Amino acid sequence: MCSCGMMGVEAEVVDALCEAGLLDPEGDGRFDDIVVLRLWDLKPYLERGYAPAQLAHDIRDGKLEVLLGELLFDVAETFDVEAAA
Repeated sequence: MCSCGMMGVEAEVVDALCEAGLLDPEGDGRFDDIVVLRLWDLKPYLERGYAPAQLAHDIRDGKLEVLLGELLFDVAETFDVEAAA
C-alpha cells in the first residue's frame, strides 16, 4: 500500500492502518476510492493521537463510532450459524 501524502498521512501510519485491517480489509493492495474515504474518515482520530491498532479495536468493539463507520468498516454484529437459524 502506498502512502497518501496528499492527505498528510505518513507511509508508516498507512501501513499500520492496513495491518489493523482498517484501510485494506480485502487485502488486495489497491489504493482506491474506498481506501481514500476510509483514510479521510480516520484522519481526525489519528490527529488526536489514536494509534491505528487502538482505532481498529475501538471501532470493532463499538466504543468509537466514526462518521462513515457502518458504510466503510465492518462493524455489523455477526452471528454464528446456530444463532442465525
